[in-house]
Amino acid sequence: MKPILLTTIPKAGTYFLAEILSEIGAKNRHLHVAKNHAENLLRFGEEVNKFTPSKAKLPLKLDQALYTVQAGEFVFGHIAKPLLNDFALENFKIIYSYRDHKEAMQAEFYWFREIRRDMQEEFTRHSDLSAQDHFIKYLEIFGPTRVRLFKFLDMWKDEDGVTQIDFNQFRSDKAYAQKKIIEIGNDIGIPVDEARAAEILETCLNKDTKTKVKRNKSISLWNDEAEKIYAKLQDKQKFYDFAYPIYWSAKAMLSNT
Repeated sequence: MKPILLTTIPKAGTYFLAEILSEIGAKNRHLHVAKNHAENLLRFGEEVNKFTPSKAKLPLKLDQALYTVQAGEFVFGHIAKPLLNDFALENFKIIYSYRDHKEAMQAEFYWFREIRRDMQEEFTRHSDLSAQDHFIKYLEIFGPTRVRLFKFLDMWKDEDGVTQIDFNQFRSDKAYAQKKIIEIGNDIGIPVDEARAAEILETCLNKDTKTKVKRNKSISLWNDEAEKIYAKLQDKQKFYDFAYPIYWSAKAMLSNT
């Protein structure tokens, strides 16, 4: 049994899958890990962390946080593959959940708009902007970093030994979800049978996870203006696709000298 890192595209079931892991039998360290900090989700209680998560931040770098995780325990976050060193890759069981990038950005936008209270005024329910105008602002402000992050997160799809989860299929296809729960249990060393997998799924579907937002999911905010912004962001990403492998290789060489 190894320590576990659950890494996900934002809004691809991060907290929902953490509940799945807990139900299987892994121990939740209640740390939401990032590059330069970790959020202690128990520090002020769930309600405070839900609305003002910045209060829960601990001054921990990713490597420091991961070194504290023991076998059978898990932490979670949106950790791109290039951020992890050899220790983490060799000693951790990695689970990666992904979804369509456009869907993820729209879902995150609603999270900012409907729930978060420590965001800028244009992303709160108190703004008089329409949802469409809000979404354009979201793409302009957060789009560049999100497109880059999603690209680097999806590198996990090419890594051997990573448990891959298609979040859209996981939430829409119970047979797929139960199969993945069985796979996760086997991969982390806590096997579950079909009956237990079905029970775990139903239990977690009925829980109100931290970031769940109730809204009309049939409404798409991807209008012509949004598509133009997204296309420009994709074009800019081509530069990073070229430059970052060179940067990471140079950084690795310097760290080994």
